[in-house]
Amino acid sequence: MKRNARIALLLMLAAGLWLALKPTLGNRRFTFLPFRWSEYIDLMDFWLNLGAFGILGMTVWRAFGTLEKAFRSVWLMTGFITLLNILLELIQSSIPGRAMDMADVWAGLFGCVGGIFFGMVLQLLSIRKKTGSKEPQVLFLDQTGRLGGAELMLLDIAAARAADSEVILFQDGEFRTALENVGVKTSVIELGDEASTVDKQAGLKRVLRSIPGILELMLQLMKAARSFDVV
Repeated sequence: MKRNARIALLLMLAAGLWLALKPTLGNRRFTFLPFRWSEYIDLMDFWLNLGAFGILGMTVWRAFGTLEKAFRSVWLMTGFITLLNILLELIQSSIPGRAMDMADVWAGLFGCVGGIFFGMVLQLLSIRKKTGSKEPQVLFLDQTGRLGGAELMLLDIAAARAADSEVILFQDGEFRTALENVGVKTSVIELGDEASTVDKQAGLKRVLRSIPGILELMLQLMKAARSFDVV
């Protein structure tokens, strides 16, 4: 599987470098296409870059990724792909018809992060398929440590399957105590202060500062979810 992914990665890099470094006529990047088609593709440039780097990120993970030390692997892969993207944008500034565009850098960053996580999900699904168990193991998630209506319903459900389930909370509180009192295995993965305070009114800077905490939480959840069939 990794061998095929590495071959696909080499082909993608070759095609991507050819498209990124070739001169263009005006705004026409794909000079071999009819003018209207090429013009439309230029207007969709951000989304095309997002999708392309998403596929690249997924392929890089499938080629080299491992769930052991996953957090370190994600940061290394994201950093390498982003540096490569910035280098290409700098080179493009000296190519006729091309110019450096920071929107392409952002599209590449978001796309590769999404692609890497999608690749991790595919890897987890593959592992689960190979190591199927007789009784489905269920992992429940809840974002609060307080006892509300939804938490009371989850308490009843988890208590009925205490032998083959576990609950992970993003905040500690009375809900954890109630779960443990009925024999449900419970753990807390704290969501950082930056991420937990983000709401609809949060500015871009607050959202960006919260990303590392969210990524770390996702990686911890994916690691914990490996031994469960349903999340």
